[in-house]
This record gives sequence, C-alpha cells and structure tokens, in this order.
Amino acid sequence: MKKNTNDSLGKNKKIKKGKYFETITTLSLSILFAFVVLVGTQSIMGAKTTTITENKAEKYYYDGKYDEAINEYMEMQKKETWPIWTVKTAEIYSIQGNLTKSNNLLKEAIIKRDKIMLEDGEKYLEQDKELINKVKEISIIEVERCLELGVIEWYVLKSNVKKAVENYIYEKTKRRPTIIPIIMET
Repeated sequence: MKKNTNDSLGKNKKIKKGKYFETITTLSLSILFAFVVLVGTQSIMGAKTTTITENKAEKYYYDGKYDEAINEYMEMQKKETWPIWTVKTAEIYSIQGNLTKSNNLLKEAIIKRDKIMLEDGEKYLEQDKELINKVKEISIIEVERCLELGVIEWYVLKSNVKKAVENYIYEKTKRRPTIIPIIMET
C-alpha cells in the first residue's frame, strides 16, 4: 500500500513540474519572438535618431557647453530682429550664476522688443497686452497655489510658474518661447 501512495505522489510532482516547464517555455518563446520582431522592424525601418535640439546652440546648451551655446545664440541673433536669442543667452548666464550679465541682456531684449513694437506697434500691441496680462494672472495664481500648499522653496515656485506659463503660451501661440521666472526677495 505504501508503494502505491508513493507512486501517486511522484506522478503529482511530475505533473506540477511539467506545468511550470510549459509556462516558462511559453514565456521564453514569447519574449524571443518579440525581440526578433523588434530587431527585424528596426533593420527594415532603419535607425532613427530623435533629438530635442533644433540648432547647434541648443545642442551645446543641453550638453552643458554654455560658452559655445552663447556664441551660437549671439550669431543667430544677428540674423533675427526679434530678441529671442538674446533671451536664451540671458538664460544661460543666469544658469551660470552671472545674474548681472543675464539682467543686462534681458534689459537689452526688452529695449529691442519695445523698438520693434514702436515701429510695428499696431500689429503686436493688443495681442501683447492681452498675453502679458494673462501671464501675470497665471503667475500670481500659481504662486498663491504653491504657498497654500506650503511650498516655499524658490526653485519649486520657479518651476511651477514656468510650467504654467509655458502651457498657456503654447496653448495660445503654438510656440515654446523661453520662460525665465525671476523671484526676488524683498
């Protein structure tokens, strides 16, 4: 009798091992098949390079080569009337901690912008007022929201304001200009 009991236990163990073996084999073959499909698709389609940069200056900027980025942005600004590249340069100086140079470039950008607005003001004036008022409103709302939540770290406030303003401007203009929130202590 004992022999029959042991035999039936041995068969049960073999059945359980067989179940796991089948599951592992099926899973392994599925992963192998997915890998073969992926490699085959890549070889047929060719390798694509995805980049977040649109120009050499941005590539330098994201690689942390700030001096080269500044030089490229300044060259690009010579070909452009709107002072967008001056603002990007100011952003780099701000990141480097040279706030005086950053502020001077921002002032220069504002002067250029104002000059353009005076020359072709009717075209931009109403849109500019509306956009700036809304940006101010969004900034105030975002700072108040952060303060209500107890957020007092300047970098978190700055980041949240930047994201909120970026989203609004993109929604309205379908462009992503550089947003540089400046938080000053009083």
